[in-house]
Amino acid sequence: MHIIIVCYPDMMIIKNGITRAKGKLNRINKRLGLAIQLIGNNFQKSLHYTSSLRVSGGKAFFMQIEEEEFVLSRETVGMIFEAAVKVFAERGYDRAKMDEIARAAGVAKGTIYYHFTSKDELFTALMNHGLQNMKEYVRRRIDEEQDPTLKLRGLLDAEVSYLFQHGTFAKLLLTEVWSTSERQHEFRAHIHDLESITCEVLKVGIQMGQFREMDAIATSIAIFGAMSVSVIQKVFKDAHLTGEELANKNTAPVVATLEALVHRGILKN
Repeated sequence: MHIIIVCYPDMMIIKNGITRAKGKLNRINKRLGLAIQLIGNNFQKSLHYTSSLRVSGGKAFFMQIEEEEFVLSRETVGMIFEAAVKVFAERGYDRAKMDEIARAAGVAKGTIYYHFTSKDELFTALMNHGLQNMKEYVRRRIDEEQDPTLKLRGLLDAEVSYLFQHGTFAKLLLTEVWSTSERQHEFRAHIHDLESITCEVLKVGIQMGQFREMDAIATSIAIFGAMSVSVIQKVFKDAHLTGEELANKNTAPVVATLEALVHRGILKN
């Protein structure tokens, strides 16, 4: 990948045969230095000059970086996602502006647009990122248990605690997921995956004789719906609390309520 900066003669003065930069060009060079420093901070590798040559009407400086290196660092992506989820949750998707997200993240708007070509793409990537992390968290929790009843308890605890710990994300997810926009289709697949994990646990419990015969798919959807509504009510009610405080205060009672409700409906005994 090449980046080209062209300096034009009207920015130069010639005195005693020596070409010097005018004040305007000096200011541009200072800004360019800041831009290079910003890019170096936000991307995994710094840019560097490789060559220069005369072009018609000016001089072009070439900077080159390997394509695979020119990607946002994890830290920068994390800052963008953290800022985006707050802005989207507070302003709503339609009213949220990329300028606001850039300011909140402490990065240039161009940095965001290099990696995400639109607000829609950023929103989708944000939701996919959060839901993928949630799926992995839930899967790790249920893999710790062999008994279907304990797996179901672990699943409920994992889903509830994750959403409380990421309360702003939960608010965004559970308010935007029901939108009819095309952008929702991709991350709704992640919701389906979460419901499928529940469905797997229910089917194993049925096969082992611990759970009653039931429509496992419909039941898994109902469980996710009950969990979502229970969480979002607490998130809005305790909006002044941090994610950790939300989880510490509400996870145990919400899980206990859900567990009692679910067990009454599915356990044989």
